[in-house]
Amino acid sequence: MMDVKVKFNLHPHYIRKVLLFVSLLLAIVLASSSCISVFSDVSPFCAGVSNKVVSNETELRNAIDNAVGSTTITLNNDITLLATLVISANKDITLMSNRATEFHKLIGASGVATLIVKDSGILTLDGIIVTHAIKGLYEGGCGVIVDAKDKLILYNGEISGNSGAIIFTGGTFTGGIYSEGGGVYNNGIFEMYGGKISNNESPFGFGGGVCNNGIFTMFGGEIMDNKAYYDSTMGYGGRGGVYNCGSL
Repeated sequence: MMDVKVKFNLHPHYIRKVLLFVSLLLAIVLASSSCISVFSDVSPFCAGVSNKVVSNETELRNAIDNAVGSTTITLNNDITLLATLVISANKDITLMSNRATEFHKLIGASGVATLIVKDSGILTLDGIIVTHAIKGLYEGGCGVIVDAKDKLILYNGEISGNSGAIIFTGGTFTGGIYSEGGGVYNNGIFEMYGGKISNNESPFGFGGGVCNNGIFTMFGGEIMDNKAYYDSTMGYGGRGGVYNCGSL
């Protein structure tokens, strides 16, 4: 039997083709990876996506103000606000906690909403509790207000322990006060996939849990134990869970 040895001599032209193919294949794999991160919580391959960890109001506001592209901000502590937190100027912000249970709280300032989404902003809540220290007509405030053309997404967490913001005083109702949307007052788009809206109230108005004047789509989650008080003298108020004047 003969011992046959075959020797391949590849032309440099073909070697360059092989190397080019391997390089392109590697680039495709990296581009298709959603978030590849080594020794860092920020992926160098996720263009336009950044993650920030905050522990107080100043850090939180700075993270929102400096956000470019889709930004996830993780709370590693309960944060009490001194004023409403505004998501605006085309910001795309996700707020979450650094733990899977016993979520951190974002506690609104007295008498004002905890969060407002405006100016083409997008806010995603995925594991925090939006609340107030005290419920009540003057001490509390709405959980989240969504302006027209803006969007709120609730995946996980809670909007609880809030009171509807005061939106009218005086006028034809002399000395009268009413409030709407204890948990969420929506004039834009609100999508709820999970989480809970509970224990909110509208002291003199509609929609203890949600007052919807925009588009509200509920895919999952719970809306429960919310209150809206009805004024029989004025014939105004009610609908503790969801009050809808928009599209469901």
